[in-house]
Amino acid sequence: MNTPGIIALLATLALGAVAGFHYLTRTRRRWVVTAHLVAAIAALVVVAARVVAGPPGPMPALVPPLMVALALAGGYGAFRWLRRGGGAVLGLHVAAGAASFLVFLAYIRAP
Repeated sequence: MNTPGIIALLATLALGAVAGFHYLTRTRRRWVVTAHLVAAIAALVVVAARVVAGPPGPMPALVPPLMVALALAGGYGAFRWLRRGGGAVLGLHVAAGAASFLVFLAYIRAP
């Protein structure tokens, strides 16, 4: 159950990097954003399933899926507010997304 979670989160990060590149170059690729959203939802489901099905980790089990959900909500908020200066929300979304990947790795790695 660890490998699908890592793959889903890596796919989300990779698609997010591509979407961010298109945002910075001012070229819109709607399918990249949609694929990033679908990958993020899949990652949330896989991470939550891993936490529920797996043995307890060293940190509270709520932390990894909560981090992914926070990044997902931040991405939705950034998408909604981008036209009105949502750059700070987008930055928080990027940081929360990267942090959620690292928190999940720490969760599955700890004894």
